Amino acid sequence: MRRPVHISKNTIIQFLLISLWLVIPYISYAELTLNPDASRNSILSALHKKQASTNSATDHLIKKLISRHPPLPGQHILGIGNALSKNALFIAKEFHVSVVSIDIAASIQEQIFDSDDNFHLPVRFINKNSTNVSFSNESFDAVFSSDDLIYLENKEDFLNKAYNWLKPGGKILFTTFCLDSDPLSDKAKDQFQQRHYYPNSTRELKSLLRVTGFEEITTLNRETEILQLLKSSLRQLRQQRKEFLKTNSEANYKALTEGWKGDIERIKKQQQTWTVFQAIKPGQGTLHKVFAQGT
Repeated sequence: MRRPVHISKNTIIQFLLISLWLVIPYISYAELTLNPDASRNSILSALHKKQASTNSATDHLIKKLISRHPPLPGQHILGIGNALSKNALFIAKEFHVSVVSIDIAASIQEQIFDSDDNFHLPVRFINKNSTNVSFSNESFDAVFSSDDLIYLENKEDFLNKAYNWLKPGGKILFTTFCLDSDPLSDKAKDQFQQRHYYPNSTRELKSLLRVTGFEEITTLNRETEILQLLKSSLRQLRQQRKEFLKTNSEANYKALTEGWKGDIERIKKQQQTWTVFQAIKPGQGTLHKVFAQGT
């Protein structure tokens, strides 16, 4: 008679852990969305960034914005955010400047060098989050950020870093959503949590810039342009619905579309703005007179 095999408790636990490790990579987006936890919000945040950055209207808006506030030939520019990463080559070529671009999505890396000529441009790409990079003081003539601050809970820390990275007379220019309505609806709170948004009011951000040491702080609400962009993003996602659902869940599709519809509704009611902030680091650098005339 054969003896029964005794399997220890530790062996069973190890087997279950190994099995789980093998299964996890094959869990689909649809399965993750069944759990309303941080994992789902991380996926939605990543999807939102990807969908927004692949919209050609975003490129047009960024190019238009930089052209309104052009750097001077020979200057060294820091660009932060996916939209600026996609346009780093345009900025270097159009304005004859050198560019360091950080926080670049994998989906964008494949699109960067579309011709051999671009390899010779003075552009450096760093695939890191803006909170995980460091540069020497007074390294840049200007810092441009496209909608990156909305994802930062500690904006003061970033603004202090940007201030130190800038040369005297250098400029920071960034775009972000601002919320000036109080209290915020539960629907809006849910949508911002899904995207990992940390919104501030225009007044709060101006105060942070002032406390950091920046001067000549100006803000400009670009309501018409952002409404066009949001409507374009919503329309594009609807057109690509079948393709989107091949790799994503219906719940994610609904969350993205409802989120953009919520943005549009709040902007029309003047509860939410998309604002361009511009400020100067004190000093008599070459940028001072030019950027003080920003339109």
